[in-house]
Amino acid sequence: MSKIRVLEKLLQEMPDKSEILYLLGLEYAENGNSTAAMNYFIAALKNCNEEDLKLLIVDAMSSVVKKEKAPQTDLKENSKISDIQEDKKVVKIEEYSNPKKECIEINHEFEADGEFDEDEEIVKEEEYEEAEKEELEEEFEEVEEANGNDEHLENVIDFQVFKTKREIHKFIEEREEKFTFSDIGGYEELKNILTIRIIKPLFNPSIFQKFRKRIGGGILFYGPPGCGKTFFARALAGECNLPFLAVNISDILDPYFGQSEKNLKEIFEYARFHKPCVLFFDEVDTFGYSRVKQRQESFRVLTDELLLQMDGFKSENEGILIIGATNTPWDLDMALLRQGRFDRLIFVPPPDLEARREIFRVKLMGRPVDGEINYDLLAQRTSFFSGADIENVVETAAEAIIDEILSGGKERGITTGDLLKAIEKVKPSTIEWLRIMKNYITFANEDGRFDDVAKFINKYCRHLLI
Repeated sequence: MSKIRVLEKLLQEMPDKSEILYLLGLEYAENGNSTAAMNYFIAALKNCNEEDLKLLIVDAMSSVVKKEKAPQTDLKENSKISDIQEDKKVVKIEEYSNPKKECIEINHEFEADGEFDEDEEIVKEEEYEEAEKEELEEEFEEVEEANGNDEHLENVIDFQVFKTKREIHKFIEEREEKFTFSDIGGYEELKNILTIRIIKPLFNPSIFQKFRKRIGGGILFYGPPGCGKTFFARALAGECNLPFLAVNISDILDPYFGQSEKNLKEIFEYARFHKPCVLFFDEVDTFGYSRVKQRQESFRVLTDELLLQMDGFKSENEGILIIGATNTPWDLDMALLRQGRFDRLIFVPPPDLEARREIFRVKLMGRPVDGEINYDLLAQRTSFFSGADIENVVETAAEAIIDEILSGGKERGITTGDLLKAIEKVKPSTIEWLRIMKNYITFANEDGRFDDVAKFINKYCRHLLI
């Protein structure tokens, strides 16, 4: 049995043992898996109370970073050569960028009386390394302390890349407020669908094991923009009581060749290390765009990497609920929608009557109002308005009142009449999306993938889209 498997068995019995986490990190580093090694080192630091062991862990992390970054150093681009002439002594100093320290190569031409104190340089280098270790240790202690103070915020882990001065990339947990379905007004039909299709199966793992079906999988939220797809993803994580890893396109794309695919791979590695969890990709069509329509080879490779990480030969995503959100499901690569990837499509429609009523209440909070606002009337007048459209209505009404006051009018608050006037100026943005989807359903929905949208159109807005 390999050392890694033995250590992993011990870790199951003692999950908070920093010594075991440290040894696992060393083994993975020796095998060339730097991502897993750094994840174990971070976990070891968080659970470690011994100062000597912390220094060992930080030293091991620095070594991994040095090995990872050293081959990528571009000597031509990063070298700065300066000629220093003083008393007929010529010293050429070449500075090379390094994640751990600045390596200085000195080519010197000395006269007979010139001297170079090698011992002094070695002492300075050792002091520099020691100072870096202490600085890195302090940074991780600050992160650990910040996370420990927010005990009531235990639901969301927002995916970010943490950069130290030595360009060490880490994933740092940021606690945010927990959301559940109770925080969303209306949408009862959608809540029931999510409860039956996703939440109940997750709380009954024995059924999954009986039918040899893996826990987790992929879910795609699609619908008009501004209708709450991201919010529903957070609420779903809250209902399942799972950490929420939110990934934006800026966390993945990188201008350097091959780095975007590496970033995507590291995101999945991080999620596997922290499972069970919810991994959420916003605007997934950006890097999951159909390869048939793509013109740039770099984006095609990124789509290939996403397909590989979601359901490749070496992909172990058991316990990870992967959620994607998009406004343009027709642009996604067909391979992403097959079984084992985003095989469960959830249509997020425009807010229903109750949801629109609640959105008006939320958007008017903290604003001056005159009299009682008729939320029922406002909700009835805003059919097919998205949450973003309703916010635009409130902003338009507020701007009209501000202009009136600045023109010499009496200072007052927002009334129901002001909001009704604003509704006449703002048009629902979801209509155009529904028209596009209606055409797609008519000519390209042979597999019935978007039948939920077809039912919605036939039931609520068929007369609008003819």
